[in-house]
Amino acid sequence: MINLWPDNVSKEKWASPVSLLREQARFLGDQTKNLVTAEVGTASIEDEVFLYNFYIVAPTLNNYHYRLFSIEHNIEMYPVTFYMDEQLGNELNAMKKKPSNFVDIAAAASRRQLTEMGFKTNHNEYTKRADNEDEFIKIVGEILKSVRARQVISSLRSQAHAVPEEDIPF
Repeated sequence: MINLWPDNVSKEKWASPVSLLREQARFLGDQTKNLVTAEVGTASIEDEVFLYNFYIVAPTLNNYHYRLFSIEHNIEMYPVTFYMDEQLGNELNAMKKKPSNFVDIAAAASRRQLTEMGFKTNHNEYTKRADNEDEFIKIVGEILKSVRARQVISSLRSQAHAVPEEDIPF
């Protein structure tokens, strides 16, 4: 049998949005000596729609997770839609609306299922869209440098410092 696939099919490299987010998540732990870290969690992968949550995490505070934002994209990876709460949305001049994909997901799933996925409707009122990798990187940079992100990280760091050393799990 003859192989009909192109020679370079396994050599093409794409930086997926989720891999770029995971890379940024690693940097936060390095900068805070792991008092505050970040994680990217898969919220859902269904019908060619990929949903991911970006969390700020405080390991010493019972592994507390704060969802800073979520992203959604299809199999082609771009465009990417960012979902954020009102405070971050206002800071970044994001659009206040619920895109059709989110509405479709909300119609298909109960409020409880959405909550279990970490996809609360009141936390996703504001959206931004990146049509390509450069725009994606720009928006992620705006979010990570935002006043809101710094407030969350500062608050969690302060509280993590307040935990007695014998209670720190590492």
